[in-house]
Amino acid sequence: MGIGLEGIAFDIPEHFIDMQELASARGINPIKYTKGLGQREMSVPTPCEDSVVFAAGAGRKLLKKFNI
Repeated sequence: MGIGLEGIAFDIPEHFIDMQELASARGINPIKYTKGLGQREMSVPTPCEDSVVFAAGAGRKLLKKFNI
């Protein structure tokens, strides 16, 4: 009898913003984001996406993976 996690999944927003464009719009040097944070893109949820939507999406992936 096994005890523990059988699987794990996550869901993220499909939309993203380019960090260089964000820096330019904010008047910040893009190197602060690209070199300082090591980030090229940042995901951005739409107004109709929240933690419940992402939890349901992750659950859907697990159900599909385990053929439930």
